[in-house]
Amino acid sequence: MNSLKQIAVFLCIASMGIGAQEYEEKGEIVKEYPLVSIKGGAFRMGSPKTERGRHRDEESRRVIVNDFLLSPHEVTQTEYENVMGINPSHTKGKRLPVETVSWFNAIEFCNRLSEKEDLEPAYIIRGKRVLWDKGSEGYRLPTEAEWEFACRADTTSAYNVGDVITTDQANYYGRKTLPVESFPANDFGIFDMHGNVWEWCWDGYGSYSREVNNPAAEPDSVCVVRGGSFRSIAIDSRSANRGSSTAVYRSWDTGFRVARNFNDDSENTVGNFSDDSNNTAEDFGDEDIVEQQDPVD
Repeated sequence: MNSLKQIAVFLCIASMGIGAQEYEEKGEIVKEYPLVSIKGGAFRMGSPKTERGRHRDEESRRVIVNDFLLSPHEVTQTEYENVMGINPSHTKGKRLPVETVSWFNAIEFCNRLSEKEDLEPAYIIRGKRVLWDKGSEGYRLPTEAEWEFACRADTTSAYNVGDVITTDQANYYGRKTLPVESFPANDFGIFDMHGNVWEWCWDGYGSYSREVNNPAAEPDSVCVVRGGSFRSIAIDSRSANRGSSTAVYRSWDTGFRVARNFNDDSENTVGNFSDDSNNTAEDFGDEDIVEQQDPVD
């Protein structure tokens, strides 16, 4: 890890001890967490043709991402319920990642969380059409490029722990979701980028965006999910593996984490999931829970 990235991660880890806020939720104290400040840069997105389990849609290419902020773990059920007023998850647990949420549900969560913190929402929602105000400082989903950059944490191997991963390092090929941060973080201080739940990204699924700087494909009816889940085999949780699902579908192995644009005051930014909410989640679709779609070969 280069020195700038070490400094950024150090600042965020240090702030966990002195900057974390507390709130009372149903009789117990729950600590909030800061976002991790990630120094951007150039990296090779996708996978080499020799990588085991590689799919054709993982074209290897050089891209550049700006500095950004990312949640160190997947949004938990407590965090989601505090903002949205409901917990849609199949397997219940306060520290378990929220799941059974659609891409649209994740978008709505980001906007409502931004409003709670008096931030301009990142998304403009017009029915089923969602526009991203890229200048907004509000919460949002990571782009697919940001997600892979954060997952890799300066590695070029199949996983951020090497070319082989075990069930001591990630929750895959299992029976259920596990509490967030059950496994060691990567070198950027990010947890659970391999396994546990698939994670929604902003991008629509298809060929990579041809942009080199901060690529982000416009969302479509099918959007990208990354990281694999507790039900996946190991190769589906590789850093470069791309999954997809229809944006209105909800699956009990799919969740998300939040991101924000970086600014000079961002190092110690703390997510505010604490306020009670009487809101109910806006339902963007009446479809039944569906199984995650397999990546395209």
